[in-house]
Amino acid sequence: MSEIAHALLGASSAIRWINCPGSIRLTRELPDQTSEFAALGSAAHELCEKCLNDGSDAADYMGNDIKLKGCEFTVDAEMADAVQQYIDYIHTIPGEPLIEVRVSYDEIAPGGFGTADALNLHDGIGYLTDYKHGAGIRVDAFDNPQLKLYALGAYQEFGFLHNIDTWRLTIVQPRLDHISEWEITTRDLLAWGEEIKPIAELALTDHAPLHPGEKQCQFCRAKLSCRARADLAIQTAMYEFSEPTPKVDTLSDEDVATLLPLVGNIESWCKDIRTYALQRAEHGHPIAGYKLVSGRSIRRWGDAETVHTTLLQKGFDPNQFEIRKLIGIGAAEKLLGGKKAALPILKEITIKPQGKPALVTESDKRPALIATSAEADFSKVA
Repeated sequence: MSEIAHALLGASSAIRWINCPGSIRLTRELPDQTSEFAALGSAAHELCEKCLNDGSDAADYMGNDIKLKGCEFTVDAEMADAVQQYIDYIHTIPGEPLIEVRVSYDEIAPGGFGTADALNLHDGIGYLTDYKHGAGIRVDAFDNPQLKLYALGAYQEFGFLHNIDTWRLTIVQPRLDHISEWEITTRDLLAWGEEIKPIAELALTDHAPLHPGEKQCQFCRAKLSCRARADLAIQTAMYEFSEPTPKVDTLSDEDVATLLPLVGNIESWCKDIRTYALQRAEHGHPIAGYKLVSGRSIRRWGDAETVHTTLLQKGFDPNQFEIRKLIGIGAAEKLLGGKKAALPILKEITIKPQGKPALVTESDKRPALIATSAEADFSKVA
C-alpha cells in the first residue's frame, strides 16, 4: 500500500476514520496542521523518551531546551512534574519496556501503523501505556480505538512469540490527575479488528460515506469546509420544532436525550464558522457585513532578565516585584526523597477536592451520583 495510506490510517486519527470513513477523502490533499499545544505535547513525549531510555528523572532536564516542529520549549517544573508521574507509572509495570516502538497493524488497516509510547510484554499480558500531556480534554482507555490499534500492531509483531492473551491499555494524563486503565482479551481484540477491517478498506475508496459527529470532527482537518457537518448542525438546530430556538425548559426529557449527544457538534461547528470566516477575511475574501479590525492588545513584559535588572537598579527589592510559586506535588515528592518517603508529609498538607458534577454518557466508568447528592456536592464546591 502507498505511503499516503500509512498516513491516512494512522492510529492517532482512528477515532475519526473509523467513525467517518469519508473523512479520508476530504483530508487526503489537505496539509497537516499543528498547534503550540500539540508541539508542547511532542516536547513532553521527547522528554519521556529521554528519561526512560537513560534511566534519569525528569527534573534532571530542568532548564534544558527541546526544539521540534519549529517550536522551542524549556523544561519547566510543570512539564517535569507531569513527565515524572508517567515515568513512575511505567516503573510499576512488570517487564522491560519498549519505548516509542513502531507497530504495524496492516493486516487490519492497509498500510496502517502507529508508535506506542511504552510496551511491556510479561507473563501473558501486554501492557500498552500512552502518555497524554494535554490538560484540556480528558482521554479514557475504555474501548479506545487508538490503543486497540496499537495492541493489534503489537500482537502482529510480538504476540505469538510472547503468547499474549490479555492486553492492559492505559492512558496516563498527569496534568488532569488522570490515569485510566482498561483490559481486553486477545480474542476480543482480534474480533474487533475484523469488525473494523472493512471500514478501513472502505475509507481508502472515493465513495466512502461521511458520518459527522463531535468526536470524529474534533481534530479533522476538513471540518471547516465539510458540508455534511454543516448540514447535520443545521438539521439538529431545527430538530422538528416549529421554530429553530425553542426555550430549553419546554423540551421534554426525550427531546433532551436525543439532542444532548449532538449539541457538542453544533457548539464546535459554530466556533469553527467564526474561525473560518476570520481566516477567509485575512486571506483577502471579505465577508459581507463584516470587517477586519485590530483586536484589543494588552501590555506585557519584554525580556524578563532585563526587567529584573532594571528594577534592581532602581532600588527595588525582589520581594516587591517577584511572585513566588510552589513547585508541583510530583517535584515536591522528589525533593522529599520519593513517593513513599513523602507520603506521610504530603498527606497532611495536600487536598483533593470533590470534583464538580458532570453529565457524561453511561459508558463512563465513574460511579453515578444520586441527583440530591449531586446538588449537595455542587453547593460545596461552587
